[in-house]
Amino acid sequence: MFYPLRACEPARAPLASFAILACDVRTGAVGLAAQSRLFAMGATAVCLWPGAGAVVVQGQVDSRPVWNALRQLGEGRSPESALAAALHGDLQADLRQVAVIDCTGRSAVHSGAACPPWSGSLVGPGFVCQGVLQGSGATLGAMATAFAQSSGDLGERLMQALEAGQCVEGARRWPRSAVLWVDHGSTGLPAIDLRVDDHLQPTDELRRLFALYRLYTAPSAPDDLLPIDGPLAYELQTLLHALGYLRAPISASYDEATGDGLARFLADEQLQRRSQSGPWIDRQVLDYLRARRLRQR
Repeated sequence: MFYPLRACEPARAPLASFAILACDVRTGAVGLAAQSRLFAMGATAVCLWPGAGAVVVQGQVDSRPVWNALRQLGEGRSPESALAAALHGDLQADLRQVAVIDCTGRSAVHSGAACPPWSGSLVGPGFVCQGVLQGSGATLGAMATAFAQSSGDLGERLMQALEAGQCVEGARRWPRSAVLWVDHGSTGLPAIDLRVDDHLQPTDELRRLFALYRLYTAPSAPDDLLPIDGPLAYELQTLLHALGYLRAPISASYDEATGDGLARFLADEQLQRRSQSGPWIDRQVLDYLRARRLRQR
């Protein structure tokens, strides 16, 4: 399925931003993460085509020139050809940065001659980092190092790279928006499509949303399972009672009413993937329960 960029008018002046695009050639997963001073960067400056690749445009942002390039990428054209198509006839190409990557790890980059300093790209195996109006190339270097040294799924690796870029001195420049977009290819994992459009700390907020994504979509890890007995049974029953999911007396021992109440809570909160059979609870579900109780007070 093709996810088109949203048409937008060109920005009046380039705004500071940086991004990373990457793929996992083993699974066909492809994704991107970016932070920008631009409002709602995820709506206007990035695009991903599952099974084909991804693109980011920075500097003088205008999404329209890259539509055709992404369609060609989906038809099997190389990133170089897709990028050439994006820039062909673009009268403001010198003011733009564009990065393209496909699901095999091939990439192509462009930084216009009129892009403000510091602007540039850093290409590595299976990834490309790009930024405009950064203090130096240190931002991209930190992102590349973090990505290369990270482990886990592509979303987590992209998130770590984005956070590493944010931590470089002089690189933040009053960020406003951030985006994390991943298609997991053959893994069967749900796609990640998370955006922070207007926030004082957009990358931190993006991390919070990503944690919620994992809570809702990933099954429980064996190390996170806790036996419901003794003090934990008492706390769980107290929480469920306070939230209206348990009417039976608190007994400090797991019983059928406790299990039913917990199951109803998980269903209401869309956390069925974290459901357990028998007297067990996911540590993250317990933390979520505690937070829900605090918000109720």
